[in-house]
Amino acid sequence: MLQSSHCGSSHVWALRKTRRRRRLRSPMARAALAAALLAVLGAAAAEGGARPSGSCPGDEEGSVLLQSAATRAQRSEARLQSTEPDADAEGNPYATEPWNATFSVVLSGEEGGEESNFTVTVHPDWAPEGAKRLQDLVASHVFDEARFFRVVPDFMVQWGIPADPAVAKTWSEKKIPDDPDAGHSNEKGMVTFATSGPDSRTSQLFVNYKDNAFLDKQGFTPVGEVVEGMSVVEGIQSKYGEEPDQGEIQERGNAYLTKEFPGLSYISGVTGSFPAGSK
Repeated sequence: MLQSSHCGSSHVWALRKTRRRRRLRSPMARAALAAALLAVLGAAAAEGGARPSGSCPGDEEGSVLLQSAATRAQRSEARLQSTEPDADAEGNPYATEPWNATFSVVLSGEEGGEESNFTVTVHPDWAPEGAKRLQDLVASHVFDEARFFRVVPDFMVQWGIPADPAVAKTWSEKKIPDDPDAGHSNEKGMVTFATSGPDSRTSQLFVNYKDNAFLDKQGFTPVGEVVEGMSVVEGIQSKYGEEPDQGEIQERGNAYLTKEFPGLSYISGVTGSFPAGSK
């Protein structure tokens, strides 16, 4: 049970102040920001007995969560209010021809560490819905600071749960329909959305480390392929395997991963070559 204290009150006050300052009108955006607060309060309840009297458990983590959540929830609200069916979240027209997404990656997992790059060519004709969603994610910088949380050697590497729990909540609710099989197999280097069943794709993707043709008939339609930097993809930190808990990542984001699994490789930024819009 969550304990009532001045610590919880201070975070509630911070949430209210943030909502007033950012003027979040969308119920979903407000809910996303509230989710960050709940994560902070949960940490406070769990750690309260180990903290000295007068300190607020989770303050440092909570401050980071709420500050980043405020900005990203506002950005998420803008996306949710988009009324342009043929444009991505930032107003760029959806590409109909192949385009490149270049991922800058810190393999060491160290803050400000050396960056390496890999490039994915996205094919809208292979997976039209998947290509539009990937363009949304790149244009909106959803992958920034996201960790590669599941790495299975000789199988695949997976990422796509946003670093911020508020943003993760928003995108976990934005599912897209499946794309029909266009005849492209999950061969080594192919990039594919992860699913939990029919019509369940959100923001998680993986790169195949080998030919995984058995995935082709299970709804895993490739959306692109690594055309440069496959050695970088193969160099992503794998020592934690499948240990990180996806539920915890959704609830706590990087606060959980950096504490429990230090050294995970992460994405420092992504650039896309799709057409620019008017925004």
